[in-house]
Amino acid sequence: QQKPNDESGGVLKNQEKPPENNTAQQQLGISLISNKFVFEVTQSYLHSSSNQLFIDGFGLIPILVVGNVSVERIRRDTFVSTMALRYKISRNAQAEVRVPYQYTITRQSTPTGITGNSSVSPSKDAMGYSGGFGDVSVGLNYSLMNEGLNHPALLGGLNFKGRNGRDVFTTPDAAMHPPPGSGFFSVGGSLTASKTTAPAIVYGSIGYNHAFPRNNVVLYRANGPPVLVNFEPGDSFNLSAGMTISLNYSFALNFSYSQSVSLSSYLNGRQLGNSAADAIMMRIGATWRLGVKSSIDVGTTFGLTPDAPNFRLDVRVPWNIGAQEHHDD
Repeated sequence: QQKPNDESGGVLKNQEKPPENNTAQQQLGISLISNKFVFEVTQSYLHSSSNQLFIDGFGLIPILVVGNVSVERIRRDTFVSTMALRYKISRNAQAEVRVPYQYTITRQSTPTGITGNSSVSPSKDAMGYSGGFGDVSVGLNYSLMNEGLNHPALLGGLNFKGRNGRDVFTTPDAAMHPPPGSGFFSVGGSLTASKTTAPAIVYGSIGYNHAFPRNNVVLYRANGPPVLVNFEPGDSFNLSAGMTISLNYSFALNFSYSQSVSLSSYLNGRQLGNSAADAIMMRIGATWRLGVKSSIDVGTTFGLTPDAPNFRLDVRVPWNIGAQEHHDD
């Protein structure tokens, strides 16, 4: 029987080893960067649509109704370009700053009326365009515990977001020209656990975000003059879980589930109806390591609830700057 030569035996042996790079982990944000600096560019496309039914001026749940009905459909295509810079402060800590730019195309279609069983009359269509820089955010991640044989790695995170972007309080027609900024300062924290079971890495994360209220701000109304209001946005809880599977040293697949639950908001001390939200999404992506300096991550996200975008496509490309650090286990 012929024995395999050393070259083929070496190839087989290498493919049986767990991946030695953590490119996919860093792309997903479940581990610290290896280099001193990482500059990342992300291009995202989001599509969302919603239907609203009105009867004599009141919005209703879309059920079987009798009477004069008006149906309004709003579709949005949003393009977001985000630049991020990560800096490794020490072996266990890194800082990050993110600057997004957003451009949105909004299409609104409103039939002039549906009466009884009569045919739908011609619709009234409108389009709106808006763009600008969004809210800048800064963050700090710290490795709380390294992965061991019987326990996962733990990564803690703190994030602060400003309100420098144009927001709803400075936009007269926010429905047709959605602003890129949220209008609120916010601070959040997260805890992420990850465990390697070669060739896969499983992870889970929980987070909480608090947005600070705004007092005596101008709120533009569709039917009426602007008014001064006190607005308190609802806090949000975030949950995600997923895994990444390395097929070889350069290519990995990743799958994740994420959920964001936002509590009700308050206007002038009164709870706003239907202001709570529950967005659930599923993501499928792949990371391809282009070399020592760069990689590319492509992912598609599908919304599973009405509060989530229908579809999202992300392309992320990071560049490593500075010498890679090596530490003995």
